[in-house]
Amino acid sequence: TEVLRNAMAAAMARDDVVEPISQLGFVALDWGPDDYERIVGSVHDQLEAMGNALQWERDELAKLQ
Repeated sequence: TEVLRNAMAAAMARDDVVEPISQLGFVALDWGPDDYERIVGSVHDQLEAMGNALQWERDELAKLQ
């Protein structure tokens, strides 16, 4: 994975790579793969909590029927 991370970092540092990607609608983020867990991990936890809350609501509504 280190080789792939280094290759991705090198590619994303090149304007001739980033520009065509941007034209396709892909937004290159300013953080690298080493930051992924720190940034995305908290979002995962929030979405999981939201899903649990929605399931609780469904269960409670089902009891009223």
